Amino acid sequence: MSKSSSKSQIEPAQKPHVAELLAELRKDKGLRQIDVAKATRISAKVLSTYETGARPPAIDSLVTLADFYDVTLDYFMGRTKINVSTELLNSELSNGISYESVLALLDALPPEGKEAFIYFLDAVRDKADLSRI
Repeated sequence: MSKSSSKSQIEPAQKPHVAELLAELRKDKGLRQIDVAKATRISAKVLSTYETGARPPAIDSLVTLADFYDVTLDYFMGRTKINVSTELLNSELSNGISYESVLALLDALPPEGKEAFIYFLDAVRDKADLSRI
């Protein structure tokens, strides 16, 4: 792709993941491509090329689809396996603290702080019998 292109596209190595995920998200919601097309204003024909991997989505289309399916771009790109909606990340956990700010705090902790945090989470998980998480 030339540098002068106005619409950046995803890297070829990420195409299969994005294509599979687009089809999976749509099917999980019980939608047809035409339904997604109407809601996102991306033509069904173009959506089909995205889902088959014949054509990678342009970044602006990927953002539109991520918003539609309520997933992060990192999830779409395979950078994380955790499907956390942007709504949840931005929502308030308690007393004005968002999930996103908790993650930022955890990221900023020194190694011993992270270790203490994980120890705390293990204790909470055991007490609440959340062993499946």
